[in-house]
Amino acid sequence: MIGFRWMHGLVASRAGLPKTLRTGLLGAGLVVLVANPWTYEAASFDLHVETFAAVALVAASYMFWRRRFVAAWVCVLLTLAWGDVSATWIIGLGVTLALAGALCRAERVRLAVHGLACVVAGVVWLSVVSRLGGTAAANVSAKIILESGHQGSAAAHPSILALASAMVAHPSVWMDPLWGHRLNIFATIAPAGVLGAFSSWTVGIAGIVLTEGNIVPSELWSTPSFQQIPLAALTAVGAVLVISWGAARWSTRSQRALRITWAVIGILGINALGWGLVWIPQLPSQWLRTSSTQAGLLASVRSRIPLGDEVVAANGVVGAFAQRPQIYDWGGVVPVKTRTVWFVVPTQAGIEYPPEQSLEAINYLVSDLHAQVIDARSGIFVLRWEAPAGTRTVSTTGTQAAAVLGWTVAGAAGAPRLIGPSSSWQAVATGQPGYIVSGDYWLRPPGRYTFRVRMSASRPFAIEVWDVRAGILIARDAYVASGRNLNLSIPVIVTARPNLTPPYSGLGPFSITPVPPPPGQVLELRVVNPGGTGLGVSSITLRAG
Repeated sequence: MIGFRWMHGLVASRAGLPKTLRTGLLGAGLVVLVANPWTYEAASFDLHVETFAAVALVAASYMFWRRRFVAAWVCVLLTLAWGDVSATWIIGLGVTLALAGALCRAERVRLAVHGLACVVAGVVWLSVVSRLGGTAAANVSAKIILESGHQGSAAAHPSILALASAMVAHPSVWMDPLWGHRLNIFATIAPAGVLGAFSSWTVGIAGIVLTEGNIVPSELWSTPSFQQIPLAALTAVGAVLVISWGAARWSTRSQRALRITWAVIGILGINALGWGLVWIPQLPSQWLRTSSTQAGLLASVRSRIPLGDEVVAANGVVGAFAQRPQIYDWGGVVPVKTRTVWFVVPTQAGIEYPPEQSLEAINYLVSDLHAQVIDARSGIFVLRWEAPAGTRTVSTTGTQAAAVLGWTVAGAAGAPRLIGPSSSWQAVATGQPGYIVSGDYWLRPPGRYTFRVRMSASRPFAIEVWDVRAGILIARDAYVASGRNLNLSIPVIVTARPNLTPPYSGLGPFSITPVPPPPGQVLELRVVNPGGTGLGVSSITLRAG
């Protein structure tokens, strides 16, 4: 909305433009705003403070353009409130104001003063946040640059001066990745036709945003997403600014110039639509992976948990519990603030921790802490734990020494049987042919491994091991043995194989360099039931060798 109002003001300020040209340019700008896929990417990819800071930053830029300086500084302060990354954006805003002032004689000094003040405010606030330990992402980048520059082992919280010195002393350390990420840099600003990043009112911010996400080798911060979200609106505004400026100077001079202007406006809109058509349809399969059944289960769970109890939920669903006074993200060690603690862990929904870690942590919660299983359907596990008196923390991180419990990975032909003590729980055959257990994903580098399966059987069955990424069956054993406590070993050799479905990278000119998956192969063990009952899987472990 702010971006569109800004565009409208820009077009209205070009008094010499024909009305039809103004309308066409404004329409193309609206298409760029709406069709930019990276806006939807940022909104779909979890919840990040950058998306909120971007709104305040765009508002600050707009207010400075309108010369409403008090309102602009209120927006600057709101932007700074979101932390370290937004502080660098304010530095970029200061550079932008200085450049815009250089092109505006009447406001040159005033804009330059405000620009300098923004730079100072950004640097000071970044230093304060760094001292308070609130620059996690920046610290990672700084450590990479410092250590790559042969500065030895960098401090946990490198100073801004140390980082700047390292960048000056070893420019190749950050310039080489910057060049290596050129496709992602282009893709970030391409929906607005690239022009928008180089307008007088966007170039400083664009320079900061595009640089800070691309000076380390990893694609993690390079791919267009929430890290670059301010540019979704600002480059659209910048494109309208550049085209309207050029149209005001040349389009009224001849019919040919007018036709060229219309062609540029058309290309701007078509290009934006191209990016949207290629990328927006990919978002549901990539990010929005919670089914209606799972959403209904989560809604039911939310209503059943008392408001005063602590909730530890995976980051893909934690927002639904955000109104509670004690809410923590699943993963690592979390504090225990109430006697009753609820764990909500979707292992097959949304964008979550690797299933292996969550499944092993569920084993720990149930087997060691004796947490009560309240629900275990549709790949979502809800557990309630009564913390012993004096408990201050609890771990939600599994280890590779733990086992995956069979009932947590029941397949299409299996069902959890939670009867008796937890040590006797199993995934049991429903009678239908198919997999009793599946979905136990194990990320491992190439090498020799051994699966161990503890189960019971009164009929023949088979065990398969798949390389999921490569889509290849790497081991299959058929069994006729029967017994109530079988311990089976399945040795496998894992070799490096190409990914059957690599990350989506786009189409033709609408392409990016995506974040590669973690190195290694994803293994999955499946127990096959040819039909009938009498099979139950208790646990699965995987060991090297």
